[in-house]
Amino acid sequence: MKKILSLLVVMLLFSSILVFAQNDTNLDESNQVVVEPTLSDPGTTPDSPFYFLDVAMDNLALAMTFNTDNKIQKELEIISERLAEIKAMADKKDIDSVSKAEKEHESTLKKLEGDLKDIEGDNSTEKLKKQIIVEKEVKKHHEEV
Repeated sequence: MKKILSLLVVMLLFSSILVFAQNDTNLDESNQVVVEPTLSDPGTTPDSPFYFLDVAMDNLALAMTFNTDNKIQKELEIISERLAEIKAMADKKDIDSVSKAEKEHESTLKKLEGDLKDIEGDNSTEKLKKQIIVEKEVKKHHEEV
């Protein structure tokens, strides 16, 4: 019974990740990266025994996203979620969980900074504009942490 339940949970998680990874609505009409500076819902927090699944699902979604602009948008969403987790755990005064969330936030931030080199654009001006938008968001995250 445990094996069947485990298999069902894994299949459900995998199917939701596939749907999430196929969503290409992260660009506006002019094909610009859409940056939403609002703090997201922390969702599953590091004090949950299922936090590793949240991190794994995010990493899998990133691995299945091949368009650089979409990957950068997903990374921005993930670092926003991680920042919300840091704040939620700080409010609870759970230092160990704050540390876990900070580690995951920093890891995704490093991926994002690496992907900035590969940002797509029709010309150098468009590419530079996208990089500036994303770099401003990254700077905000560094300041918040």
